[in-house]
Amino acid sequence: MSPPPHPPAPPPSDVRAELDAHGLTDLVREICRRRGITLDELCGTTRTRSISRARHETWAAIHALPHRHYSYAEIGRLFGRDHSTVLLGIRVHRRRASPSASVAEDTTP
Repeated sequence: MSPPPHPPAPPPSDVRAELDAHGLTDLVREICRRRGITLDELCGTTRTRSISRARHETWAAIHALPHRHYSYAEIGRLFGRDHSTVLLGIRVHRRRASPSASVAEDTTP
């Protein structure tokens, strides 16, 4: 028997409502502004490099908040993703942000 399929990602408006409810909207909007993407793009399902990288940075920032620990599963629920997707995204972001990352890779949006 195959595992049940993942439910479809919630529409960006639902994700925005969840971010508002958790007080995360300002943090997420700042990352979007810096990265040159919209909140709808970040909260949607588009997988272009620039949007994925912004999404990974957002997840890492939320996970690292000092005043509230969000688990990978909680972040996944906020964005309609599986916890393992969030875990991988945060790992990839940290690898890209490390001092040993190549300059070309680090500066690519």
